[in-house]
Amino acid sequence: MPKPRSFIPRFLVLILTLSCQGKRDLNHQAETQLLRERSAAIVAAEAGRNIDSVLTYYAEDAVIHPPGAPAAKGHQAIRKLYEDFYRAVPFTSFTASTTTLEIAAAGDLAYETGVNHFEFDRGGTKSEDIGKYLSVWRKLDGKWQIGAIAFSGDHPPS
Repeated sequence: MPKPRSFIPRFLVLILTLSCQGKRDLNHQAETQLLRERSAAIVAAEAGRNIDSVLTYYAEDAVIHPPGAPAAKGHQAIRKLYEDFYRAVPFTSFTASTTTLEIAAAGDLAYETGVNHFEFDRGGTKSEDIGKYLSVWRKLDGKWQIGAIAFSGDHPPS
């Protein structure tokens, strides 16, 4: 004769599952806002050419895939990439805006897409470059950090 099954464990699992649903939505909204704030903060640090601040937004093992150049992996390589970029590119303004931000259900991984905009003044000749980016964020030790990013300009390659 089969053993009778207890109704209570299944009922508790159902109740716990349903009770966590509202909390997930609340946390998801909070995490999305936090990530948007971190994204805006790194853009401000980049616009201000503050490499020390910029690096605090990257995971230690992060990788940047810039257009027309080899990948830069890790803080030392990323620092050099920014130093070289700031020396070579005379931008007068830099902005970026998020177009898509998706956080995984587990809350530890996210991706962001967006548009970036540079303005230049080369000896009185003003120009601009509009491009796009894709960032992968990871939540490490309770803090969102960029794990990987790729970007490019919208202009055709020269």
